[in-house]
Amino acid sequence: MGGETFLHPEIHLIAQALSEQENFGLASFPTSGTVPLDPRKLEFFRDSRLSINFGNYTRVLNERQKDLFWSNVELVKGMGLSYTVGNPMLEWIKPSTLYDLGNAQTDMERKKQSCAMPPRNLQAKNGKLHPCDLGVALTCIGILDDPEDYVDIAGTPDLMALREKIRAFIHAPFYRACGHCNTYPHTCEAMAQGHHDYTRPSADY
Repeated sequence: MGGETFLHPEIHLIAQALSEQENFGLASFPTSGTVPLDPRKLEFFRDSRLSINFGNYTRVLNERQKDLFWSNVELVKGMGLSYTVGNPMLEWIKPSTLYDLGNAQTDMERKKQSCAMPPRNLQAKNGKLHPCDLGVALTCIGILDDPEDYVDIAGTPDLMALREKIRAFIHAPFYRACGHCNTYPHTCEAMAQGHHDYTRPSADY
């Protein structure tokens, strides 16, 4: 997942570790294309299941950034690596709010029922299974710590018990994270969402 995956100093080691596994079909490494890609690290992306995915924000980039973007694309293409270049984008959907919206339980149940994320976007991080990206963020940065909002994978060694926990988790009527989720879409200029404060109410939401 993004932000900018190629800012990770050990991205090549992550790629190498993935390529040694057999039980996945595709791993996507998103990039804005605006950071220099290191050919030495790209050598670890020879596995065709590792795809470098360029988000195309060239319409809002300056000339130097555009040159770097296309230079990165040509580098990856020239090395014969798996990659995609997205359609040009002028704006992004801004991330959800992080603060508690004070929703009633019925509202959180409604959000969960209408949400497309669980179960197709379950996220595993630090030994815990979360319902979505927002659930991961809320737990990992300490805004929300509710045992009902994740499955403790690392703490459940019995596979049958873990399977039942995950099934029950997927079918839970709602998650506390639902009470932090602003489902109304807001947009901002592409690559500008970092200028907004999502931790407290503002005029933006």
